[in-house]
Amino acid sequence: MRIAIATRSRSELLYHRASSFWPDAAQVPRHRITGMDHWRDAIHYLHALLDIDADVVVNCDEDCFVMDWGVVERVCEAVMGPGLVMAGMPDVLEHCHHRNNAPFVHNPFFNVLRPAPIKAMLAGHPTYANQVLLNVNPPGCRFHEPFNAFFRVLFERAAGTVPLDGRDHADGMSTWLSHAGVPFALHTWYSRQYEHDAVHRDRIDARFAEATHLQVRYT
Repeated sequence: MRIAIATRSRSELLYHRASSFWPDAAQVPRHRITGMDHWRDAIHYLHALLDIDADVVVNCDEDCFVMDWGVVERVCEAVMGPGLVMAGMPDVLEHCHHRNNAPFVHNPFFNVLRPAPIKAMLAGHPTYANQVLLNVNPPGCRFHEPFNAFFRVLFERAAGTVPLDGRDHADGMSTWLSHAGVPFALHTWYSRQYEHDAVHRDRIDARFAEATHLQVRYT
């Protein structure tokens, strides 16, 4: 199984911190994607992931600190199962108290995607390209996010998913991410505020230190 990891990045420091938790680049190729800083670029970024030459692509925000890469590998193995194409956290209150979008949308701060079957599902949909072009918010979504149509089409195509579980951190903003009851990542949210908002910067710095302390060393 060929695994690659990708990040939509705007901060050199945060990218360096996030990537410090990953396996060596010789084992898991890295794709730092820059220049996609507009909010609507979220969907173009997801499309870029589908062009990466890998069996599975791990999408990881630069403010999502992976404490246990061994769990990520298990998620990748699970996603390769029959009928399955992706893993992620449903974008709803049950997993994060400040997200209440739609259960079929996986918030793209962390996902595991199988590019080939997903690309085929999207290409075969008669209206998907126009939905993206016109930034249409599909039925069932409470928030207007540019990536909603991506996940709505996969939902309509009955794409198999491996659900990941979120739990609120005590800081009132960050999210613990788990698979099969095992926490493996800590996502801080609001990385775009890191350079100019001291409150978010201090909180993200504290969560990075916490994740570093909890890291399970990868061998």
